[in-house]
Amino acid sequence: MVRMFKNFLGLMLVALATTNAPAFSLLGPAPSSGTAPDGYQQPVIGYHLDGEIGGPKNLTEEYRWNTPILNFAMDANFFDYYGSNGAVAIEQAIAIVNGVSNVSTYTPSMNELPLTSSRVNFQARALGLVDLKSVALSFVVEELGLAQPDRFTWCIRDRRTLPGASCPAMQYDIIKRNYDPETGLPTSYVNGSLYSYRIFEICTGDNPLADAVEIPVDPLSFNFTAVASQLTRRQEGIYRTGLTRDDVGGLRYMIRTNNINFEAVSSDSVLLQTNLNTVELLTTSDLGVLVAASQTNSAAALTGLFPGLEVASTITYFTNVVTTNLNITFVNYPWDPVGTPAHVLLTTTFTTNVASRFIHSFANVITNTHFTNFSLTVATTNVVLSPYAPVGSGVLQTNVTQTTTVTPGVSGDYYLLLAGECTPRIVSTQLVSLVTSSSLNSFGTNPAGDGQTFSQSLVTYFTNRTFVVNPCDRLTGTVGLRQGMDKFTFVRQNYDSLLGRFFQPITNRYTLVGITNSATVSQTFERVVTRPDFLFSAEERMLPDEAWLSVGFRTIPGRGNGYNTDNILNPGAVDGPGTRQPFVEITFNKVGPSYRNIGPSFLTEANQTTNFIWGSFDGSTNAPIVYPSSSSLANLENLVLIQINPSVLAIGTAGLAYNSAFSVTGGQSPYSFAIAPGSGALPSGLSLSSTGVISGIPANSGIFDIVVRMTDSSSRTVDKPYALTINP
Repeated sequence: MVRMFKNFLGLMLVALATTNAPAFSLLGPAPSSGTAPDGYQQPVIGYHLDGEIGGPKNLTEEYRWNTPILNFAMDANFFDYYGSNGAVAIEQAIAIVNGVSNVSTYTPSMNELPLTSSRVNFQARALGLVDLKSVALSFVVEELGLAQPDRFTWCIRDRRTLPGASCPAMQYDIIKRNYDPETGLPTSYVNGSLYSYRIFEICTGDNPLADAVEIPVDPLSFNFTAVASQLTRRQEGIYRTGLTRDDVGGLRYMIRTNNINFEAVSSDSVLLQTNLNTVELLTTSDLGVLVAASQTNSAAALTGLFPGLEVASTITYFTNVVTTNLNITFVNYPWDPVGTPAHVLLTTTFTTNVASRFIHSFANVITNTHFTNFSLTVATTNVVLSPYAPVGSGVLQTNVTQTTTVTPGVSGDYYLLLAGECTPRIVSTQLVSLVTSSSLNSFGTNPAGDGQTFSQSLVTYFTNRTFVVNPCDRLTGTVGLRQGMDKFTFVRQNYDSLLGRFFQPITNRYTLVGITNSATVSQTFERVVTRPDFLFSAEERMLPDEAWLSVGFRTIPGRGNGYNTDNILNPGAVDGPGTRQPFVEITFNKVGPSYRNIGPSFLTEANQTTNFIWGSFDGSTNAPIVYPSSSSLANLENLVLIQINPSVLAIGTAGLAYNSAFSVTGGQSPYSFAIAPGSGALPSGLSLSSTGVISGIPANSGIFDIVVRMTDSSSRTVDKPYALTINP
């Protein structure tokens, strides 16, 4: 009954706010026991109810993310029901979250942000549509660590029966778990709307038996505006245009650089720590030799030739190899005088054979220098009878010629990182030496036995370097004082979609700022991601199990499983701060429209009521998209039949020329390309031509989420999302 009343309040109409006071609530795990810190948070008084993944936390006891790069994906269940338009809706929600700037750049009052981002599409409201993008946005904000501010503005701290009495003669202690982001003080305002409360008590029945229910002081004010507010997730016809002031205020509080917490990083992150107190020698090897050997040797053979080499993947193919053979013959011409020494006759023949070739990728090769050409010297040695000696004297002379050319090919030097090592810090160069290698290309001897020979050798050059370095260690499970990361970025990855069933592991490298000896120290971490951090899926459910809402559910993070509570400095007195850990799964309810009749009188179709229908809509004049959408599914089918390459865009560098071209397999040429409506923008300085070429000089660094739309001559369109990385 209490929950129904709260849901009723959540659907109230909203209008203009009267004050600029934003607020936020922090989200954390359920207490480990009734006697632990926050042990008062029990379902009987309105905490940790069905559909909730945590409860409110006191100031300074937040559970924040400290992984700046978060990977998200949609699986086959999601695509089957929502199609490509559903994927675009998720991309739009993520783009809103990625649009949060470095939180330290916002003004203290954050007046540059709106108090509300809710808008109404009246056609969608009449159709009973719930916006997929807006629901996804609310779920993501919640998973980032924000509780519902208008749910926990007022909370029951203690409930007890008065002496000698029985329920409902009760005593209640009330607290606030809603904070002003500018002052840090508890507040009764949420995005400018003032809330009071009324305690509801039912004494017996299902939980909660009692709760302090928030009531707007001005019922006509703009209420329940926060994206983090769970109550707004079921509003038909309502869509979100962005995050509100209190949403960003809560994120700023958690991840601002001045918020220094004693914390661990994710369990799959490794600290790359340079040992400045140790010096070692590091000698490089010939990159050209490695590349040449890798083309003709399998992974097993290659690791035998280069001990310590780690081959990450191998592609085998077959090719026709044309071999040039140099034949050496000693001949005399018919017109030569008697006694003339034999001449060297060089002839060339060619043979063609089928050979195996390999393309390897390496996991531990660090390239020190890399060039696309190299110097090659052809040394020819010709031992002949001296033309100046008497005939038959047998006097020989040696003629040597050398020709040096610049030849296309790979050259340079490299070194290997052995297990447990990371890239060392070069202190100084100890030695640079030029190493020459000579190989005999051909050799011939005059069969007449006069001692004449001809040989040809190839000489290559390699610059060998020896460095003095500080070694780098890979440390796991590191804990320490660390600043907030100030910004995070979601990056889309492909996972279990209709176009590929498995998630391809990726390596993310990121930096956090630690505090050591009262000084800031930049810490570099490496993380091998074997599954997406956030996975969006779909499932048909009706029962309220797990963290269930009518629109979907989330996997419930627990203590030690999603919520990292191991490093709380005084766990007997406080329940934070802590950190959030991946993996997060957000599953939308795809049961479709269901209808309810209530007996004994309302049992006909005319008397039925429906739950809700998924859709995508905005403030434009475009008709809403209803899921499952035939056009969306048709586009998904086109994605299977029409392939856009490359699957991943090349990484660029700010200030340097960038060029990446798209190609298409399938469909009907000619093809035209454009940035899809609703997509994020290309970085400043880059543009996409209609022929499918991204080019220009990027002015800014970062990760840019874009959606490229290809249209073939039959007007079939395919939208393909990309994450374009521009390094500083």
